[in-house]
Amino acid sequence: MYTEMIGQHVVVRSPPSGVWMGVLVAAEGRTRKLRDARRAWQWTGAASSAGLAVEGPSGGKITSPVPLAVIDDVCETLAVTDAALARWAAIAAWRAR
Repeated sequence: MYTEMIGQHVVVRSPPSGVWMGVLVAAEGRTRKLRDARRAWQWTGAASSAGLAVEGPSGGKITSPVPLAVIDDVCETLAVTDAALARWAAIAAWRAR
């Protein structure tokens, strides 16, 4: 079902771990493996995870990319548009103070 998304940027939502954006490496059941994954702790400019996939964030608390993330209990997997990807890339990595 997700084979057409392998290698593409996706936004995934998981109730235990939140919203992530990265390159889909693998999908099995409710588990997604993402490369260069960024977690969105908090964001502005999008009303939902669907907005993050279509429009992207305009700001917020978004982590640095991790080389590989395995996210369990995923309830949503959305393809990211080029416009959204550009907005994700423009957000500086958030660091706790």
